[in-house]
Amino acid sequence: MKSKILVRGVGVIGFPLLSILLELKKIYTNLEIYFEPFEISKQNIFQLNELISKNGILVITEKNNSWKNQFKNYVDIKIYSEIDLVYDCSPSGVASSRKSEYNKINFPKTICFIAQGSEHDFGKQIIYPENISILENSEDKFLHIGTCNSHSLVCIIRNLERFSEIENIDFVVVRRDADMAKNDPHVTGPLFQIPNHSSGTHHVKYIEEIYSSIGKTISMSSSSLTVNSPYMHVIRFNARLKNSILKEKLENEIKKDFFSSISFQNSTNMIFSSGRERGFTGRIFSHGVWILPCLEVDEKTVRGFVATPGDSNVIFSSIILGFLKLNLCNEKEILENLKKYLIKEI
Repeated sequence: MKSKILVRGVGVIGFPLLSILLELKKIYTNLEIYFEPFEISKQNIFQLNELISKNGILVITEKNNSWKNQFKNYVDIKIYSEIDLVYDCSPSGVASSRKSEYNKINFPKTICFIAQGSEHDFGKQIIYPENISILENSEDKFLHIGTCNSHSLVCIIRNLERFSEIENIDFVVVRRDADMAKNDPHVTGPLFQIPNHSSGTHHVKYIEEIYSSIGKTISMSSSSLTVNSPYMHVIRFNARLKNSILKEKLENEIKKDFFSSISFQNSTNMIFSSGRERGFTGRIFSHGVWILPCLEVDEKTVRGFVATPGDSNVIFSSIILGFLKLNLCNEKEILENLKKYLIKEI
C-alpha cells in the first residue's frame, strides 16, 4: 500500500524537505510525494517543474488554477482524501490558520499534521532526538518542529551534558537579517530584541518546553539581536558545569555527534559558502556548526560559538518524525539513510 505525503509550501524549508523526500523515495518505493505551493507565479514555475521531473506530484488549488496550463501533470485537492501525512511549510502563521481545515472531512486518512518553525501554537513541539520519546503510545495528530535556533540551542546542551550536569547556561542569539532567498526588508544596524520571558527572549522559552516535556529542568537565559547579514544566525554560549571537563574530550564528542558539524572558518559567509558548494541542494542539515577555534574550556566553564544553518537544520527532525509516524522504518534505519546528506566539517 502506498504512503502518501503532502508538503504544503515550497519555500526555504519546503523545497529542501521535498528534495530529500524525493531522494528517499528511491529507497522507500511505496512513497508518493505530493507538493502544494502556497502561491504559483512566473518566479517559481521552473522550481515546481524541477520537482515534477523528480517524480513529485503537483497539487493545484483553486487559488492557483489559472497556472495549470504551465504543467504537464498535476492533481487537484481531491487528493486530500488520500493523504496519510501533511507537512505544512507555508509562510509564518498559515499552518495555524489552517488548523480547523485539518479535519476528518477534508483529510479523512491523515494520521499526522506537522507544522514547521514558528507555528508555536499548532501542536506539541518536537526536536529529534531530544524529546521524540513523548510520542510513544501517543495519538497526537498536530505537531510542530522546533525552530532552527532551537535546534542549535539543544545541540549545544546535548554535547555539554555528555560530560556534566549544567548548572547554568546563557545564550546570546545573533540573528541574521532576512533570508537571502526572500525579498524582506533589511535592518541597517543591530536590532535588539526586548526580553519577553522570565529568562530573557523566547529562545529559552521554546527549549524549556522541549525539556519540560521529558521532565527535565535546566537553568538557562537568553538575549538576542539581529545584524545586517543574510547568511547565518550565530549563538554565543557561556555555560557553567557541575564537573570539570577537558577541551580535547569535548571536541571529540562534538565530532562524533551525529547532528553536529565543526568548522575552522572565522566567518559565517565562509561557512555558508561551503554549504552552498558542497551540501545537497546547497544546504547544511546539521543542527549546529561548532566554531572550534572559538571554543574555550576553563575547567567547569565552557564558552563558544555555534552557527545555525537557518531553516535547513530542522529538516531531519521533520523527516524522522514523519517516517516514524508512518511506520516506514525504525530510527536506526532512517538515520543511516540520512547520513549522506550531512557535512561533518565545513
